[in-house]
Amino acid sequence: MDFPSRLLACLDIYQALRESRPYRPAMDHKQAMEILKSIGENNKVDSMIVNDIDNIFAATAKTHIS
Repeated sequence: MDFPSRLLACLDIYQALRESRPYRPAMDHKQAMEILKSIGENNKVDSMIVNDIDNIFAATAKTHIS
């Protein structure tokens, strides 16, 4: 699978976890990342991309803290 497809797969899962569904409430960022990392560890998605996404969120949070 090419890089854009692998990236979109990870982001799609993250977004689905963060949104409310009729059968469950939305998850917070920490819960969503834990599940996404678990999926990456099981080789269902690219774990390097999952780590990069986590690092980007961490860097963004540091720059937006007032």
